[in-house]
Amino acid sequence: MINLSGQSVQDARLFGYVEQQIHQFGIDPGMICFEISESVAISNFVHAKRVMNALHSLGCHLVLDDFGSGFSSLSYLRELPLSYLKIDGNFVHNLVSSPVDAAMVKAVHEVGQVMNLLTIAELVEDGETLVRLRQIGVDFAQGYYCGRPIPLVQLRDRLESERTLEVKAA
Repeated sequence: MINLSGQSVQDARLFGYVEQQIHQFGIDPGMICFEISESVAISNFVHAKRVMNALHSLGCHLVLDDFGSGFSSLSYLRELPLSYLKIDGNFVHNLVSSPVDAAMVKAVHEVGQVMNLLTIAELVEDGETLVRLRQIGVDFAQGYYCGRPIPLVQLRDRLESERTLEVKAA
């Protein structure tokens, strides 16, 4: 997943650059998922929608990040070519202790289900929260409880090391 800043989304060169990189490096666009925050998407909706449709036409996936932080945008949700909804961490963080936050998480997940979108809960910090998210039916979790972020090169090195071990074991 790649976060796109508001500045990136507004850059007229973004789509051409992404398209060129995909072709130059033979990347399967279905392996790329761009995250655009809800606030960026609605601040210049027409332009953001154009960029999102263009990236979607390449075969990339799209996430509306921090969804729920601005519920006024629910009407826009129908018009965006999304694959995922990422539930704002402010609701997830207090999911276990706050019935209101639990209801918000459940509501966002249910909207996602009706629209055939997968849901991602961010800011998952403990096992109890993860259990509650599973009970609600949220598809994915993101946060320190699930794993700390690491540089891409470290991830690549770890995966290469694991593949080497698999080959030796076989």
